[in-house]
Order: sequence, then structure tokens, then C-alpha cells
Amino acid sequence: MRETNVTSVYDLLGEDYFSKKHRSVEFNNDVQRFPIIYACIHQAKRLNRPLEELDVLNIGVGGGQQRSDLCICSLGLGCGRVSDHRLVDLDVSQTMLEVASELFPSKGFLEKLEKTKENVKQVKGDATDLTRYFNNDSFDIVVAALCDPIEPQEKMYHGALKVLKKDGIFITTYPHKDLATVIRRNIYHINLRYTRYKIDDKEYIARSYAPLPEDVSDLFMRTGFTDIQTRTLKADSIFYNEIDPKGMHKVDDNYWWYGEAGTCPGHRYVIPDTMMKAREKLGLPIGELPVLVFGEGRKPNND
Repeated sequence: MRETNVTSVYDLLGEDYFSKKHRSVEFNNDVQRFPIIYACIHQAKRLNRPLEELDVLNIGVGGGQQRSDLCICSLGLGCGRVSDHRLVDLDVSQTMLEVASELFPSKGFLEKLEKTKENVKQVKGDATDLTRYFNNDSFDIVVAALCDPIEPQEKMYHGALKVLKKDGIFITTYPHKDLATVIRRNIYHINLRYTRYKIDDKEYIARSYAPLPEDVSDLFMRTGFTDIQTRTLKADSIFYNEIDPKGMHKVDDNYWWYGEAGTCPGHRYVIPDTMMKAREKLGLPIGELPVLVFGEGRKPNND
């Protein structure tokens, strides 16, 4: 396998990142979708302002498809949505920014709901140097979903603290160390500090930080955040109930379907084959797999 940097990886992935070739992306996004949306809704309530009026920075457009989730999916919860003209996308890869605009054109969707003339603002840049692109006290929420490729992590946290307004929140998610260890060491046969990408039948590895919840808590504390909350997101967070193994259907060597799940009868969720193999090695039900680490911290209000 070839080691490469994260910009090159995502430039190579392009549209394939969101395709059926990378089912783990879809699975991880299903796991983190509602925890992120609910954190944003709670922030709006805490600030006593509508969600539409909050300024949001989305770091890594390929790391969770937050544009569609925040601008559109949150509507289904009856709590409003993040306004497309108050959302900013930041990514180190120009290719991913272009793909996100093509596949998740919030303007096109939202025109069906209301007359909007704005597109999501996009910035190509480095998440460890946020103050280079944004002024201090600019955002109510900063989201960095699946931000494991970013290094050094502390620089991103320091930057997020600066560009957040007082009482603003920083939301992060990462691959969980317990699951990542099994997948990377026992299935991919690579070092825990890396993850594997398969592009056009070629395999690449790139740096990827896979912490435990306490590691993320420590990052928030060291960089000056308060009201810190971290927790493990399990596969069951997609389905709202225990996954019945009888509902599992293998499609091919890469993924399984799980149907008739949770509160969405008839909907089918993707479960990558790597997760099924990891489940066997860990001896856990699929719903108990520790998929991601969720973290949230608040910028102190020192007034």
C-alpha cells in the first residue's frame, strides 16, 4: 500500500467518495447524522434563537454530508434548519468541494421549500489554520465530522475556539479506537495510525486519528473549551432499537442490507462487510459496535 497525504486521497476519490464503492462512508454518516443535528438544535434552543439564524462552519465536506443533513434533513424534525446562506463549507480538497456542490446542491432542494437566492459559501483551506480564512467570533457552531485525517488536531481545536462566538459549540466525530483497532490491524493489516482507501483497485493509506471518548475530552480541555461532552456512538444509534440479525441480507462481498428498521419501515441501511467481520472478532451484536466517538465543547462566555 502507498502512503499518501489527505489532500491527494480526497482529490483521487472525488465522486467515488459518495458512491457504492465506499459503503463505510454511508454507514458512518448514518451513525453520526442525528447526534450532530440534535446538538445543533440544542444549541439554537440554548441561545434562544432559530436554527436558521445561526452561523455554521462545516469542516470537511466529504466527512458526513452535513450540508444536506443540516440544511434539509433537520426540517423533518420540526425544528427548522440551518440556512444555506449562513453555512460555510471548508475542505482541503477542491475536488471534494466541487463534488459536494454537485451532489448536495442545497439551493436546488430548498427552492422547493422557499425562494432562496443564495448558495452555500465554500472555502478551500486547511482546518489547522482557521483564523487565516475566518475572523474571530464568526460562528455559532463549528462541525468537524469524521475529522480523523486532520493533524495536528490541537491546532484545529485552537482555531475553532477562536472563530467561534462566545457560547458557540464545536462538534467533532472520529472513528472509535476499539473498532478501528480491529479493522485496521486484523482486517486491513495496517498500523492503527492509518486508514486504508481503495481507489481504482489501488490501495492507499493515510494518517487517521482514532481516539477513545476520554482522549477527545482531553483535547477539548487542553484547548480551553467548557461544558465538554463525549460519548461512543454505536451502530444502534441508526435504528433506534436492537438490530435483529434475521433482518440482515448479504448483497455481495462488500456490504449487507438491514431492512425494516427503526422508525422507518421499508427503509434499508447499509452495513459494510468490514463491520460484520469486526463484529465477529469483537464478539458483539452488530448494534453494539462502537463505531464513532462524538465530542462537543463550548467556547466560554467570559462576560
